[in-house]
Amino acid sequence: NFNNLPRFPEKVYQTEKMDVYYKQDNTFKTPKASMYVKMYSNDLGLGTEVRPYMLLDLWVNTFNESLREMLYLASAASLSVNVMMDPSGPEIVISGFNDSIDKISVALFEKIRDFNPLAMKEQFVHLREQHLKDLRNFYKNQPYQQAYTFTSCMLKKGGGNFLPEEEIDALENITFEDLVHFHENFFKTTRLEGLFIGNMTKDQVVHVSENIEKIVSTMRGEGNVLLREDIPEVRVVNLKSNTTWFFEHVSKNSEVQHVVPN
Repeated sequence: NFNNLPRFPEKVYQTEKMDVYYKQDNTFKTPKASMYVKMYSNDLGLGTEVRPYMLLDLWVNTFNESLREMLYLASAASLSVNVMMDPSGPEIVISGFNDSIDKISVALFEKIRDFNPLAMKEQFVHLREQHLKDLRNFYKNQPYQQAYTFTSCMLKKGGGNFLPEEEIDALENITFEDLVHFHENFFKTTRLEGLFIGNMTKDQVVHVSENIEKIVSTMRGEGNVLLREDIPEVRVVNLKSNTTWFFEHVSKNSEVQHVVPN
């Protein structure tokens, strides 16, 4: 009975390492579902320093290059699979027909566990150079586009809110060997949060969550649990009302950038 289903997500799985919320569809009533899993980590200074932030971005993009065959097969089965960059850890999003979510999710996390970047130096070089090119072209963007980035740098603390020059300096000094070292030492301390929405049963969600946690827990040996209070935090600066703040930034090309948030 769709009318008796809860209106809001409920926590259906909780361990020391993972929290999972579930909301069964009571609106569209189609055999589809979506899964969102966030892999938090503060390994190697992620969440506070620019270098691990850039390394994680390279790792995510390199890993996605290794997924081409899986993504093609998933698309043929009307499944959308995404591994996305986030300043506090990768985010995995899968959506499609509910009878395939459990299989593809386990297969994807097994891919993450078994991924080895050693054979992907060529892809790394291309991704690094493309990212550097994009960053160096930042000041060719329209002023309002630049202002958006500077506003985030000014108003947010933590996460990936770094100036373009900081990201360029970090990326220019990252080698393929650095990526391999990052891969070998990242995911040693993790915490997982998941949200399942759609026409999956509670038992299915719990079963998938158990399998995901089991896979992640063995990625780097036994691994450590990231406490909730140690999750890298992105804080928004609380500006007083009826005040105007002026932000000035001198870029390396000697142009002065201004942002005035009200």
